[in-house]
Amino acid sequence: MKTIKKAVIPILIMLLAFSLALTSCNQTIEDISSSDYEHEFAENNLLASDFVIPSKGFDTSTPVTITIYHTGGGGRLNTYITKFNELYPNITVNHQQVGGYDDVRDQIKTEIAVGAQPNIAYCYPDHVALYNMEKATISLDTLIESDITVTRDDGSTETLGLTQDQIDDFIKGYYEEGKQFGDDKMYTLPLSKSTEVLYYNKTFFEKHNLKVP
Repeated sequence: MKTIKKAVIPILIMLLAFSLALTSCNQTIEDISSSDYEHEFAENNLLASDFVIPSKGFDTSTPVTITIYHTGGGGRLNTYITKFNELYPNITVNHQQVGGYDDVRDQIKTEIAVGAQPNIAYCYPDHVALYNMEKATISLDTLIESDITVTRDDGSTETLGLTQDQIDDFIKGYYEEGKQFGDDKMYTLPLSKSTEVLYYNKTFFEKHNLKVP
């Protein structure tokens, strides 16, 4: 099975170092169902901004604080952040366990209206479509494709963007899910994934000549 471990640190570099953000918005998000988010986003052609990489390159000296909302206990994330800070000590990662996925969505939904939302969210893609409708996201393409060389605190260097090997390390269907919003731009990266399972009474179905939907 493919893993994402090799891509975790470069992804954090992309997301954390450049403060990839859900930007502020003064409009009120409509209360519509999750199934409508992506459709309405595509229908109204609500294109989000591309991230503009600073012309002076990557700043490793200025203190930066990044806020992340997530749903977990933070154990594994703390491990990644510790490793990340060994390379980029100027970046403080403020991660907050908000609750479940819907809690993250609802809190960000409220905070977008007043410009108090986090920089990064651990969430479902359909939630991102909701944020897109408010033009409160920035696409990841310019970061993923960047060939800028980053110098880390230990003096070593690496490419800001993802290599083809790192992209190939993702399961293709999960990776492609990040650009399903109608404009072929990338908005999410699959750091983890849940598997949905259907249970049914086989005996009942066979008795009544029913097929599994």
